[in-house]
Amino acid sequence: MKKKIIHLKTVDSTNTYLKLLAEKGEKEGCVVVSDKQTSGRGRRGKSFFSPDGTGLYMSFLLQPEFSPDEALFITPCAAVATARAIEFMTKKPCLIKWVNDIYVDSKKVAGILTEGSFDFEKDKTNYVIVGVGVNVLSPLGDFPEELRTLATSLDCGDIREKLSHKILEEFFKLYKDFKSHSFIKEYKERSFIVGKTIEVMGYENIKGRVLEIDDCCRLVIELPDKTKKVLTSGEVSTKII
Repeated sequence: MKKKIIHLKTVDSTNTYLKLLAEKGEKEGCVVVSDKQTSGRGRRGKSFFSPDGTGLYMSFLLQPEFSPDEALFITPCAAVATARAIEFMTKKPCLIKWVNDIYVDSKKVAGILTEGSFDFEKDKTNYVIVGVGVNVLSPLGDFPEELRTLATSLDCGDIREKLSHKILEEFFKLYKDFKSHSFIKEYKERSFIVGKTIEVMGYENIKGRVLEIDDCCRLVIELPDKTKKVLTSGEVSTKII
């Protein structure tokens, strides 16, 4: 697939910028990369720390011919691609914390934010934007205090450009055969969360032990009373305790 790459010095959010382009008719394969984000975003309204010159902040546009339900699998696909790319570039093992965070040495180094436009009456996906943020270099003055025990950087030199190309390469290899969900097996194998006790934040606050990730990429947990609960990524976020 031919890709159009737009490189910016600074932007509020690469996802927001690309969404505006998509609404104006931009085609699949458009990639936006920025040296800095002033309002980087994560899942469920969280911010993504995006200082100048230290991270890879990238979004790319998809226009898949499948249903909104099928589009839910794009995030795990992108997570596998990002983990593969980071491992290739750094030789550091990467795990995935359900559903969209990449971990190295038990700390977060990257996150995925997938957003889209859907026509639910026609069961159609208009477009999907995949945002990838990677902490490549240590920020000047360290991470904000609230992130210091949670986040880390790759610190393997300035590999941002090569890493961006490798992430795209790995993603579009999987995307060619997307409907087979071939990436789900690897997604499960890379799980950072299976076997751990978590707190679930969402429509109800509960604690439980993670049993598995099923073939629909849902989290299966065991509650204190030994009953099972199945969680979807759109409903909740999780914290390891």
